[in-house]
Amino acid sequence: MVIPGDDLEELKLLDEGLFQSIKDFKKYVIKNQTTRLILKFNSTIPFWDENEILFKGYHHIQIRTVQEVLLNRPVEGEPTEVDDNILQDWRALSYQIILTSLKAFNRDSKVKVNHSSKFILITSRTSATISIEGIKTIYRFEEKFYSLINTPASYDGHLCKSLKSSLGKYHDCQLCQTEKTSPREKESSNSDQEKKKDKVFSDSD
Repeated sequence: MVIPGDDLEELKLLDEGLFQSIKDFKKYVIKNQTTRLILKFNSTIPFWDENEILFKGYHHIQIRTVQEVLLNRPVEGEPTEVDDNILQDWRALSYQIILTSLKAFNRDSKVKVNHSSKFILITSRTSATISIEGIKTIYRFEEKFYSLINTPASYDGHLCKSLKSSLGKYHDCQLCQTEKTSPREKESSNSDQEKKKDKVFSDSD
């Protein structure tokens, strides 16, 4: 969670479209001087392949407001080192969390899509029901989690198994594709199983 200052200085190095969306929200929505802007981040942990090439993470940023008197400042923590197994679990959890936040939206949600790009989605609460275009934008962003197109080819499938548990048949990544058999192979496999079944019954007669 980020609590930017009045001049949004902390955000000026971010993507221009992202910064402008937050700036516009602050300018046109926040009228009360005692109301503070809060940004809640749900982000996936990025990948690095064997060549240390970065595969960016996804970010769902929710713009919220709170009265200054109710504001609890976050406590800064010390960074800790983690091994690869823990990182795998955290990465899978980060995808589950962002998916949960996206799936919470429906056609009756009082929400607005403030900004959308390849890796970033910004939403905010509003008094109006979300537009059809807004729903489509959220769905297009969510679709990226079905195919995992922005992941190294060599990842080990830990994330795939995690997403299958929540997305079921809708999750269909590279690893899923390689695990699938061709129709001819499947037919041959079924035929072999039938032959084995017939042999079992004939042997028992």
